[in-house]
Amino acid sequence: MRILLVATYFGLDRATGAKRANTFARYWSRADDVEVTVLTARKPYYPRNPEGTVDYGDIREVRVWWPDPIGWRQRLVDRRRAKAPAESGGGAAEPEAASKSAQRGGLLRFLSDAMVTPDRETMWFLPAVLRGLFVPRPDIVVATAPSMSGLIVGRWIARLRRVPFVADLRDPWLTNPFRPERTGRLDRWDRRLEEFCMRGPREVWVTTETLRHELKQREHAPVTQPITVISNGFDEEEWRSLTPSTSETTACTILHSGSLYGVRTPKPLLDDIAAVASDGQGLGKCSFRFVGPIDPAIQSACESSLPNDELHARVHFEPPLSFEDSLRAQLAADVLLLVGHRTEEASSQIPMKLYEYLRAGKPILALFQRNSAVAQLAAEQPELGIHLLDLDDAEARRPIVRTLLDKGAEGLRAPDPSAVGKYDREALAAVALARLRSIHSPDAAAPTA
Repeated sequence: MRILLVATYFGLDRATGAKRANTFARYWSRADDVEVTVLTARKPYYPRNPEGTVDYGDIREVRVWWPDPIGWRQRLVDRRRAKAPAESGGGAAEPEAASKSAQRGGLLRFLSDAMVTPDRETMWFLPAVLRGLFVPRPDIVVATAPSMSGLIVGRWIARLRRVPFVADLRDPWLTNPFRPERTGRLDRWDRRLEEFCMRGPREVWVTTETLRHELKQREHAPVTQPITVISNGFDEEEWRSLTPSTSETTACTILHSGSLYGVRTPKPLLDDIAAVASDGQGLGKCSFRFVGPIDPAIQSACESSLPNDELHARVHFEPPLSFEDSLRAQLAADVLLLVGHRTEEASSQIPMKLYEYLRAGKPILALFQRNSAVAQLAAEQPELGIHLLDLDDAEARRPIVRTLLDKGAEGLRAPDPSAVGKYDREALAAVALARLRSIHSPDAAAPTA
C-alpha cells in the first residue's frame, strides 16, 4: 500500500503538530507492505529544530519550493519596526504610522488578506498539487492540518489521481480561536474551501471527541463521512533513555513547560496563590517554574501578581530547554501545569503537551474553562490525574490551590499508568494504519479507535 502524506511542516518535530505526522509516518513505514511518501513545504525562513530531527527510515520526503510573499513582507515589517524607534528618537511615531497604514486602500488590504485565506501557506497550493502529480501514484492520500492549505492540496491530488482521500484534522478550521477574523467575501470563500475539503474525504480523523461532535452537529455543512477519533499522544521511544531525577529535596516544584503567548497566561493561578497565601495559609514548600518562551507583557502582568518578596522568590521564568532536557524537567517536577485560554465557544483542542505530561506520570493542573475538551477529558477519565482549575470560577479553583500549598503533590491524584498507555503514539499509529487498510481493502474488517 502506497501512502502519500501531505504535511506542510513535516520534519519540524515541535512545530504546529508536525510531530504527530512524523511519528505516524515513521511507524507506518516500518510495515513490510507499506511505502510512505511525504509531500512537504520547503520553507527557507523556517529553520529546522536541531532537537527535532527524526530518523526518516524508509520514508521518501518530497519538498516543494513555493513563493512566500507573506514571509517576505513580515521580515520587511520587522526590519522597519526595528528602525523606527531609533530614527524617531522613541516609539511615539509608530502608533501614528500604524494608524495611517490601516487607513490605506481597501483593495490592497483585501488582496493582502486574501493571500492568507485559509492561512499563510496558501501560495503553497499550486506548486504542491503540481508536484504531487509526479510522485508515484499512491493508493491513498492523507492530508494532516493545520495548515489548512494542506487539506486543499491533498484533496486536489486525490481527486486528480483518483484515489481515496483522508483528512486528518488536528484542530478545527472555522472555529479555531487563532483563526484570523474574516468578514464578507473572504469569510464566505474560507467556508467554501472548508466545505470542499470536508465533503471530499473518504474518512475524517480528529483528535478529540469534542471536535467530532462539533463537525457532526454543526448547522453549517455538517460532516456526513465517518469520523474517527485518533488522539494525539506521546512517543515512548523518546522516554526510554531518560532516567528520573534522584533529587531528595522536599520542595514541591510546579512546572509549566512550553510557550505562553497571546491569551494563554497563568496569571489567574498566580492571583489565586497570592490570595490564598495572604489569607494566612502561606506558600508551604511550593515553588513555580515557567520554562519556555513567554510574551514579555504576560511575564510583566504575572510578576505584578506577586505581592511580596517571598512569592517573587518562589516563581521563576526560565528560557527554553532542549527537548530532552524539557522531558527531564517534567520527570523532576512534582506537579505539572497546563495553561489554556478563554473562548466564547466550546474549545475542541487538547494541547499536545498534555500527553507528554501524562507520560511523565505527575499530577496535572489544567487551567482551562469547563467548556473545553481538556475539562471534558478530565471529567470522563479521572484516572488520568488531570485537576481542572476553572478559568471562569475563582472560587472553584481555591480549594485545589489550598490543597496544593498545604500538601503539595501528595494532595493531588497522579495519572494511572494503565490508563496512560493507550496514548502511546505507536498504538495510535497502528489504529490509523488499520483504518487506511480498511479503506484500501474494503473487505477487511474496519477497526475502531
